[in-house]
Amino acid sequence: MSKTPLGPVITVVSVTELGDPQPGLRDAIQLAKTVNKRAGLLSLARLNIDQSLANLRREWVTRRDIQSQILRQVLSRKRLDQLQQRLGMADVTAVQDNGR
Repeated sequence: MSKTPLGPVITVVSVTELGDPQPGLRDAIQLAKTVNKRAGLLSLARLNIDQSLANLRREWVTRRDIQSQILRQVLSRKRLDQLQQRLGMADVTAVQDNGR
Protein backbone atom coordinates (compact mmCIF):
# COMPACT_ATOMS: atom_id res chain seq x y z
CA MET A 1 0.00 0.00 0.00
CA SER A 2 1.47 3.37 -0.97
CA LYS A 3 1.48 6.24 1.50
CA THR A 4 1.08 9.99 1.38
CA PRO A 5 2.18 12.39 4.14
CA LEU A 6 -1.28 11.83 5.67
CA GLY A 7 -1.14 8.03 5.48
CA PRO A 8 -2.17 5.31 3.03
CA VAL A 9 -3.73 6.17 -0.29
CA ILE A 10 -7.50 5.65 -0.22
CA THR A 11 -8.97 3.42 -2.91
CA VAL A 12 -12.34 4.11 -4.52
CA VAL A 13 -14.18 1.11 -5.97
CA SER A 14 -17.32 1.24 -8.09
CA VAL A 15 -19.98 -1.46 -8.12
CA THR A 16 -19.10 -2.24 -11.74
CA GLU A 17 -15.54 -3.06 -10.64
CA LEU A 18 -17.06 -5.61 -8.27
CA GLY A 19 -18.91 -7.23 -11.15
CA ASP A 20 -22.34 -5.70 -10.55
CA PRO A 21 -24.21 -3.88 -13.32
CA GLN A 22 -24.05 -0.08 -13.44
CA PRO A 23 -27.06 1.27 -11.49
CA GLY A 24 -29.39 3.40 -13.58
CA LEU A 25 -31.89 6.13 -12.93
CA ARG A 26 -34.65 3.58 -12.26
CA ASP A 27 -32.48 1.97 -9.57
CA ALA A 28 -31.98 5.35 -7.90
CA ILE A 29 -35.70 6.13 -8.04
CA GLN A 30 -36.61 2.72 -6.64
CA LEU A 31 -34.13 3.14 -3.78
CA ALA A 32 -35.32 6.68 -3.05
CA LYS A 33 -38.92 5.48 -2.77
CA THR A 34 -37.96 3.09 0.02
CA VAL A 35 -36.23 5.72 2.16
CA ASN A 36 -38.05 8.02 4.55
CA LYS A 37 -37.09 11.50 3.30
CA ARG A 38 -36.41 13.03 6.72
CA ALA A 39 -34.50 10.00 8.00
CA GLY A 40 -32.52 9.79 4.76
CA LEU A 41 -31.48 13.44 4.92
CA LEU A 42 -30.48 13.08 8.58
CA SER A 43 -28.42 9.99 7.76
CA LEU A 44 -26.67 11.72 4.87
CA ALA A 45 -25.94 14.74 7.06
CA ARG A 46 -24.47 12.51 9.76
CA LEU A 47 -22.30 10.63 7.26
CA ASN A 48 -21.13 13.96 5.80
CA ILE A 49 -20.18 15.25 9.25
CA ASP A 50 -18.36 12.01 10.10
CA GLN A 51 -16.44 12.09 6.82
CA SER A 52 -15.58 15.77 7.25
CA LEU A 53 -14.24 15.16 10.74
CA ALA A 54 -12.21 12.24 9.47
CA ASN A 55 -10.70 14.39 6.74
CA LEU A 56 -9.76 17.13 9.23
CA ARG A 57 -7.72 14.71 11.31
CA ARG A 58 -4.07 14.41 10.43
CA GLU A 59 -3.62 10.93 11.91
CA TRP A 60 -4.36 8.34 9.24
CA VAL A 61 -5.26 5.69 11.83
CA THR A 62 -8.07 7.90 13.16
CA ARG A 63 -9.23 8.61 9.61
CA ARG A 64 -9.23 4.88 8.83
CA ASP A 65 -11.18 4.09 12.00
CA ILE A 66 -13.84 6.69 11.19
CA GLN A 67 -14.08 5.42 7.62
CA SER A 68 -14.49 1.86 8.94
CA GLN A 69 -17.35 3.04 11.17
CA ILE A 70 -19.02 4.64 8.16
CA LEU A 71 -18.60 1.44 6.14
CA ARG A 72 -20.22 -0.59 8.93
CA GLN A 73 -23.21 1.75 8.87
CA VAL A 74 -23.86 1.79 5.14
CA LEU A 75 -22.62 -1.50 3.68
CA SER A 76 -24.12 -4.94 4.11
CA ARG A 77 -22.01 -7.82 5.34
CA LYS A 78 -22.31 -9.33 1.85
CA ARG A 79 -20.82 -6.19 0.26
CA LEU A 80 -18.04 -6.00 2.88
CA ASP A 81 -17.15 -9.63 2.18
CA GLN A 82 -17.22 -8.93 -1.55
CA LEU A 83 -14.81 -6.00 -1.11
CA GLN A 84 -12.47 -8.04 1.03
CA GLN A 85 -12.48 -10.91 -1.45
CA ARG A 86 -11.94 -8.68 -4.47
CA LEU A 87 -9.35 -6.34 -2.94
CA GLY A 88 -7.81 -8.45 -0.19
CA MET A 89 -8.41 -5.66 2.29
CA ALA A 90 -7.54 -6.81 5.80
CA ASP A 91 -9.24 -3.75 7.34
CA VAL A 92 -12.55 -4.68 5.75
CA THR A 93 -12.44 -8.13 7.31
CA ALA A 94 -11.87 -6.48 10.69
CA VAL A 95 -15.16 -4.60 10.34
CA GLN A 96 -17.65 -6.38 12.56
CA ASP A 97 -20.97 -7.65 11.25
CA ASN A 98 -23.68 -5.05 11.79
CA GLY A 99 -26.54 -7.51 11.29
CA ARG A 100 -27.14 -6.59 7.64
